[in-house]
Amino acid sequence: MIEQSHGRCRCGDRPHTGPIPMTIALPLTVAAGVDAGQRFLDVALAPSGQTFRMPNLAEGIAEIIARLERSGVRRVVLEAIGPYAEPLIKALSVAGFEVGIVNPRRIKAFREAEGGRAKTDRLDARLIARFALTMPETLRPLPTDTQLELKALSLRRRQLTEMIAMEKTRMKQVCGTLLLDSHRAAIAALSAQCQAIEAELARRIGDDAELRRVLHILKSIPGIGERVATLLITDLPELGQRDRKAIASLAGLAPTSANPAQRRLAPPSPADVPAFAPRSTWPPWSPPATTPSSATTTTPFACKENPERSRSSQSHENCSSQPTHSSKPTRHIKVRPLTHKTVAGFAR
Repeated sequence: MIEQSHGRCRCGDRPHTGPIPMTIALPLTVAAGVDAGQRFLDVALAPSGQTFRMPNLAEGIAEIIARLERSGVRRVVLEAIGPYAEPLIKALSVAGFEVGIVNPRRIKAFREAEGGRAKTDRLDARLIARFALTMPETLRPLPTDTQLELKALSLRRRQLTEMIAMEKTRMKQVCGTLLLDSHRAAIAALSAQCQAIEAELARRIGDDAELRRVLHILKSIPGIGERVATLLITDLPELGQRDRKAIASLAGLAPTSANPAQRRLAPPSPADVPAFAPRSTWPPWSPPATTPSSATTTTPFACKENPERSRSSQSHENCSSQPTHSSKPTRHIKVRPLTHKTVAGFAR
């Protein structure tokens, strides 16, 4: 990119007589925000603040795309909540719009920065539109259809696994033969469905050469098997495309800095103790010494809630009475007799 100033170019000392080739990014002047619901789609434009509502159907999505094209919108931003916006996202991507999926916590932080508290569908759409216009950041690429299908299969497997665990828990709480057979039949049916989902996941990953390569690398790591590797592929498609720090941040494993004000104040070293403070009274927050009578015993016992399980003295505090505290020094108060002089003093 060549910078021009007063008819001369910075590339040399000779005056410029012809056109200077430049690559200038057009500024974003209009952006749209969409608040997606199960029945309706609320759309807002920024900076005009114009809003309109359309049904979340094929006809409504087509009308939204036509209006956005007439308004000159290039960027559309939505919140990443629920599957209600998936048809609109696909249609916008096919139409050539820049579609962004933003974490709802960022939208909430943007609302708090503006000082707003009211929350309705149209106000949320206007807020998202202002966010799209104000934050000139690179939008993350949208997931492909294959990634969405794999993630949906992984989610269904997780749901089936949770239902199997719940049925097993319920089966331990019944005694009748009829109820036991019902729970066993439900567990067998759910297990069959889970195995079918896992087989479909394995087939789709095996058909893709890149996913098959990632699966082989993940399984070579000690402690990672077929199921964990499949879960990482479906829920973390950025594997192999980002560096290790970005992957750790996406997985929620990146270390975060703690606020120094929230740290526990450590006792100072002897060198930091002021000279005027007596050693016997420093530091002022030192706990009083416990007496042998206040110490708790370490005899084992059995809880009343479950007599068969023996607990150690560490659990004794949860089932027994409150622990004894060290006695505080008694403050002696001198009581004056009530006479006419003391009453006169109170009146003053």
